[in-house]
Amino acid sequence: MPGVKKLHQDSENYSQAPWIFGHHFGVLGMLVANRDKAFCVPVMAELHEGAEALRQLQGKNRNKEEAGKITVVTLMANLARDIAVKLKEPCVTVLDAYFAVGTTFTIAKTLLGSKGQRLLHIITHAKSNVVAREEKPQAYGGRGRPRQYGKRVKMNELFTTRADDFRTVTVNTYGEAKRVEILCLDLVWPAIREKLRFVLIKDDGSTYILICSDLSMSPEEIVELYACRFKIEVTFKMVKHIIGGLYYHFWTKAWCDNLAKALTVADLEHMSAKNKQLISGAMNAIEGFVNIALIATGLLQILALQHAERILHLHHWWMRSYPRDVPSEEMVKTVIQHEFYHNFRKFKHTAIYRIIQNKRCKNKAEPLKMAA
Repeated sequence: MPGVKKLHQDSENYSQAPWIFGHHFGVLGMLVANRDKAFCVPVMAELHEGAEALRQLQGKNRNKEEAGKITVVTLMANLARDIAVKLKEPCVTVLDAYFAVGTTFTIAKTLLGSKGQRLLHIITHAKSNVVAREEKPQAYGGRGRPRQYGKRVKMNELFTTRADDFRTVTVNTYGEAKRVEILCLDLVWPAIREKLRFVLIKDDGSTYILICSDLSMSPEEIVELYACRFKIEVTFKMVKHIIGGLYYHFWTKAWCDNLAKALTVADLEHMSAKNKQLISGAMNAIEGFVNIALIATGLLQILALQHAERILHLHHWWMRSYPRDVPSEEMVKTVIQHEFYHNFRKFKHTAIYRIIQNKRCKNKAEPLKMAA
């Protein structure tokens, strides 16, 4: 199976192996909500690690903006940039601490609108050892080279040295109002040599640091947006267990490696055209299968938001706990399956009806085994 790599997974569950063989997908979703509930509607997924040679087989060459070293960080940042270009609207991408590096912010700031305004901003969870600088000091008239940055600030130490400067605010996180202490500072980050907004948070004895590239965004809004990042984890669960979007089996003997070695560009030089076509087809099938599963999950989420009352009325099956306002993706799927099964003839004018009819296994009439 092309694109398989040896991957490390962090988990508190000791029954899971620390190293696995699998595909590393990069997925981005859009936060969609009404007054009662929010979903992370998946937008796009693509294979990231071990896919450089596969992209050449697919005929997907990198743009000029993507030139340079290819890493998981650059691939995710460029994926966010491509989606923002297609949306043609200002976007904010919320990422975890793995992407709290200068490359992410550098790629995001290259996307500008017709009037020169930023179209893509980044919010990330900062790493524990993050260091920033105060603004450039005033003109220095003495001898020697003038200072390039101001005073060095270790962000993690501010929780104790500036404990009195924290203020208490109320933010809406995980569906409930919560009071936290925050300290907001605009400092220069040496990784990109630009000013960013740092939000230090105290929450029931725990401390967090968030970084935002939009200096006009309020610290409360930054905290609330980052709290919504967990929604994509719920989406992954639905894609895997409800839709079965990761249960694909597209093997090919054109590339077999017991050590899960990634296909390299050098391997393509000695490969036949038929094998290249087989590998490219398997790659397209894998990514297509996952993206179709994401589309199906997104449709369930949108139906749950727009037709919540109707779906709750049609759902008559037992559940451990019933939602109050908006049904879950699993409830929507159950209702659709039931309605489609019992009203199949009503859909005979649709394309899906014709596809199902063509795919049906027509049982041949077997002769009677014991004829009189």
